[in-house]
Amino acid sequence: MSLASSIRTIAVWEMNRSMTTMGRGVLPLAAGLLVLLVLVTAFAAESGIHMQDGIYRIGIDDPDVARIVDADTRFTVETVSGPALWNNRFAYDIVVIRGEVYAADTGKGRAALTALKRDYEG
Repeated sequence: MSLASSIRTIAVWEMNRSMTTMGRGVLPLAAGLLVLLVLVTAFAAESGIHMQDGIYRIGIDDPDVARIVDADTRFTVETVSGPALWNNRFAYDIVVIRGEVYAADTGKGRAALTALKRDYEG
């Protein structure tokens, strides 16, 4: 067996060994990352960080209706007079004027309308 062949064989063994076994520093790092993940998850659950909070803008001309929808954290509710609300209707995902609901012709507007129907219709 030549010297080059021996070096190649040893190099292959070392590469295979290093690719299949973890070093001593990996386990503490993995444990630390697991603890960090648990802490971040607990913090997010406790502090009320939610992806859907205030995702939809809704303009309503009736304060009584606005109070009902305002309890839903998905909606950012603004109470505006009817004419001003209609003039600025493109700034909202949903507009409610005199009990009539108008949704923006966008994906977000349709999703907001679906959420509103599912929870408040009937």
